Amino acid sequence: MEGMSGEKMRRRRREYSEEEDTRAEDMSASEEGRRRIGAREARAESSESDEVGEVSVSEVVRHAIEKLRENEVEEGDISRRVEDALEELERMEQASESAKEKIRDALESLDEQEKKNVVIEEAEDIERGERVKDVEKTTTIEIEKSLERNENQDLSRETPSRIQELDESWVKDVLSEFDSKEWNQENLAAQLMEISDNLPDTSRTFYIDVEKSLGISAEELDSFKQAFHQVREGLDEVERVRFGLAGERLYVWRPDFDSTSLEKVYDSLYYYFRDKEAFDRYIDDVGESLGFQEKRNGDILKYLRELAFQMVVEDSRDYCINPQICRIRGDFINLMNDISGKTLSGLEGEISKVTGPSGRGGIERPLFPHGEKLEVAVARLVAAVLSDGSVQPNGGVQYAESEMSRIERVVESLRVFGDINLSIKHIERENYYRTHFPSVIGKLLMHREVPSGDRTIQNPRLSTCVREGTDEVKRAYIEDFIPQDACVGKNKVIWHRANVLDAGDKSKKYGLEPKIGIEEKVLIMEYGRRERGNAKAYALSWGKLEELTHHPDVTTTRIARSLECVGFDNPNRLMDDEAEIMQGWGIKVKVEPSVIRYYSGTGRVTITWQARTVGLVNTIELCIVAPPNDIKNKQKAKILVSEHREELKEAVRCLKSNNIEYRIWWDGS
Repeated sequence: MEGMSGEKMRRRRREYSEEEDTRAEDMSASEEGRRRIGAREARAESSESDEVGEVSVSEVVRHAIEKLRENEVEEGDISRRVEDALEELERMEQASESAKEKIRDALESLDEQEKKNVVIEEAEDIERGERVKDVEKTTTIEIEKSLERNENQDLSRETPSRIQELDESWVKDVLSEFDSKEWNQENLAAQLMEISDNLPDTSRTFYIDVEKSLGISAEELDSFKQAFHQVREGLDEVERVRFGLAGERLYVWRPDFDSTSLEKVYDSLYYYFRDKEAFDRYIDDVGESLGFQEKRNGDILKYLRELAFQMVVEDSRDYCINPQICRIRGDFINLMNDISGKTLSGLEGEISKVTGPSGRGGIERPLFPHGEKLEVAVARLVAAVLSDGSVQPNGGVQYAESEMSRIERVVESLRVFGDINLSIKHIERENYYRTHFPSVIGKLLMHREVPSGDRTIQNPRLSTCVREGTDEVKRAYIEDFIPQDACVGKNKVIWHRANVLDAGDKSKKYGLEPKIGIEEKVLIMEYGRRERGNAKAYALSWGKLEELTHHPDVTTTRIARSLECVGFDNPNRLMDDEAEIMQGWGIKVKVEPSVIRYYSGTGRVTITWQARTVGLVNTIELCIVAPPNDIKNKQKAKILVSEHREELKEAVRCLKSNNIEYRIWWDGS
């Protein structure tokens, strides 16, 4: 490093020396010229003025010598200043190299820190509480930054472009194979679909100036409009695109049909603006995007109603946009946002509530999360409702809990969508609490594959949005499902789920054929135990069933083996998906049948499955990665982690080897 710096300095000094020599030569030549000119001027002055007297040549030479000496002094000053500058540059270069070394060292340290996911390398790291807290703080900051980056990326993906005009050359190129002047239904339908198939990806909404782009006269425009309205409804059935015709413009809308988006969930609901000013401003912004800056608000509304009648699913001019109560239906909000380039998140603060046509209930002061923030919130809701809730076909959700604190936790998770006021009722006879979520939440859950009706009969899988979500989404689900259905024990986390083998008196309703017959039911009644509190239920443990497969009586053995095979062929799909998430983190989970029940009153037969973590290390891994989201179970998990330091080190090592992120939540909290 020093050798390189010295060579640079010597090179710079040579360059400065060469510059000085050149400068001195230029200055000497200049001075000699000035001396000669001065001599001529002096001679001229001598000849013109008798009072000054004769100026001898020796005086001129002496004057020139004095000038040269003054120049030498000045050049010496320049040389000294150059030397000083070179020394200063050398000091700056050395300081720069030192700073670069420090920056490189810092970046290397940062790279090493980023490669670590809060991993405790040695035993003494666990014992030193302060160091753990420092690591926790650093990791939390990094995770928050990562989440912020993800949210910013989600926001950029969410933001669409405003409406765009399809220019004349593009339209003529796409329709080159058609005779654009023949407006029969078949011909026009083919041309419109050709346009929709070739739309650019730069926007979701486009318009075509019909007269200019298609080169038709005013008379031909009337024929075009008549043919268009005849074929429009058939085109809308395809649902890939929507078409509308207003004035001389043909509009093409390519809606976002993502069923998981809030836009799709809320498309049949109504958005109420907070006041007339907010409503008018929104309409004016849409009008401006359409190029109607000079039109009055009422004219824009009339134009938009005409588009709404043609381009949204529900044909309703009266209720789609209602300026009297500042309300717009969700599907048309989606169209207008795509026209103006707005997003739902951009309307936060402008909308006072989202609700059904009656205006009652719904969500006050709604928020519109998107990206991972939305997915995490949905995952927590799915965990709660799949465990202790039921979704009605109309979207209503009933939720019941034995502890008020758990309901409060679910209510808190709902706040990400806005202000939702719930009425909670205590059912004293059975000692539990019950509440109802707004139907908009039920619609959201149904869009995420949470079925309405009897889930024990349906045996659904875990929602795709959770199964295929990020680790943060999966973690949120596990954190919230453990308090609902699982139990943190001394060395394991265990939970149970049930599904039917025979739906009994609900078989016809759900269209299910029984998987077992009368012989198996008799076996359950004969060898099972009658459950307390329910004289019509018989429970046969899986261990007992396995014994019966080796029973001396041949018939009993045959029936027991048949029942065993049916049980293994009908796993609980939700539990399998939950176990698969954990196994994806390197956590071993064992899933096995636990008990078969026969309800003689209804004819229903269910199989209950049990899942549990295998061993203390895997249990600690699960507690580290997804700590239970309630006070009691989280405290149990904290004790479990804190009291087994050797197993903790091994769990941390395993998580590190699988590149699993986590927070150190148990130490100092």
